[in-house]
Amino acid sequence: MRKKFLKLALAIIIVLASNIFLEINLLPYFYKGIPLPYGITAKPIGAIIFPLTFYHLLIIVLDILILAYISERLGFKVDIFPKTKEGIMDTISLIVFLFSGFMLWYQPLFLLPFILTGGYLVFVEMK
Repeated sequence: MRKKFLKLALAIIIVLASNIFLEINLLPYFYKGIPLPYGITAKPIGAIIFPLTFYHLLIIVLDILILAYISERLGFKVDIFPKTKEGIMDTISLIVFLFSGFMLWYQPLFLLPFILTGGYLVFVEMK
């Protein structure tokens, strides 16, 4: 049992280290083109808040799914990881929705999957 906890702790450390690596390397890319320091009346936050919100939500969802999968493989009882076909489709559509929302700011072509997966998620919740 102790080995399971050590393996899970190692997995958590690896996931957190990869998040820190992504934050350090990708955040300057997001802030590219925004004048620093900001002027007195400048409002540059709108240009960064939209993609960063989707980026951080995507990272959080992927971290939860990765850790749930690893925990399940180690023998812990985890009810977060989807087991049915419908649950897997919902999870995939959520990931596509968040990724397309993140990329929408940089490439307008991602509006189509953003709208389609958003509509899918709304219609699934309505039934």
